[in-house]
Amino acid sequence: MHDRTTYYNRNFRIAIVSLFIALVLSIVVSVFFPVETHDHTWGGAEGAVHGVVDLLGIILTALVTVLVWHTLANRSDARLVIFGSFFAVITILDASHFFTQVGLLGGSNETVEAQAENFWLLSRIWTSVALLLAAYIPSRMQFRTSTKTLFWGLSLTFICIAYITLIGNEFHLIPLLIFEPAWLPWSLDLNRLVLVVLILSTWGWFQKASASQRLDNLYLFVAAALIAMSEIYYANPEGHLASGFLGEIYELIGIVFIYRAIVVTGIKAPFAQLDQLTRRLQATIDAIPDMIFEINSDGDILSYYSDHARSKLMLPPAAFLGRRY
Repeated sequence: MHDRTTYYNRNFRIAIVSLFIALVLSIVVSVFFPVETHDHTWGGAEGAVHGVVDLLGIILTALVTVLVWHTLANRSDARLVIFGSFFAVITILDASHFFTQVGLLGGSNETVEAQAENFWLLSRIWTSVALLLAAYIPSRMQFRTSTKTLFWGLSLTFICIAYITLIGNEFHLIPLLIFEPAWLPWSLDLNRLVLVVLILSTWGWFQKASASQRLDNLYLFVAAALIAMSEIYYANPEGHLASGFLGEIYELIGIVFIYRAIVVTGIKAPFAQLDQLTRRLQATIDAIPDMIFEINSDGDILSYYSDHARSKLMLPPAAFLGRRY
């Protein structure tokens, strides 16, 4: 228990220092690369780098979905259900954004940019909602099969509606989220609510990590914090190219941490529990002074246990193993 706490505390300190460095880097980039207006369509080196980062993000979100789907085969963990169903949608939205940008998914030259931004916005919203829901549900909450089916059904329905609404249309979501009420001296941009949701998610995961001292919760805290930092750049569409690229890198690293958290929860944790149980059982057997024989229903001696009793054997093990008792 002491080793586990020490290991967690060391990782927690590393996480806090890393997030502080990321925040300082964000401030430095904002100061030395002021706001500028530039074309957001892909081209040249910018397009190549942006495309590679987008592809890596799509691969990682797809891996999260596949890993969760595999892990959920015999489990009904609510958090995994949320991540699995939501990240399936995020993978499709990110892929749609990418294929739109390279001109492989519908739309004319006039609608490509709006369509790509629509998929991009929906992906950001879906990511923030997934992190928020998973952060505030009880850690050991289990979903029934009907609830799991409902989540996957809603995800499929959402994708169908998004495609019917957005593909090939001039419909642009981002301007619809900006209001200029007469009673306010400034415009109200609902697009920035994504950042608010991510900050709430970060706080929720921080509380869970501090209370449970579990590595998967710590990784999800780091992921939510990094994606929240990326959203600071995304909410400012006129930001400098360097700021936008840094936002993409932060989001990509955040997804890596989500993947690591799912690996810890779905793969490493069960094996660690099995290893701990095996060690406890072996310690119990070793502490028994008498000899223990494993015999099948026919009376054949299959094995024997207890090193303490080895000196009491009157015959070598080969003389009685596999023979009738």
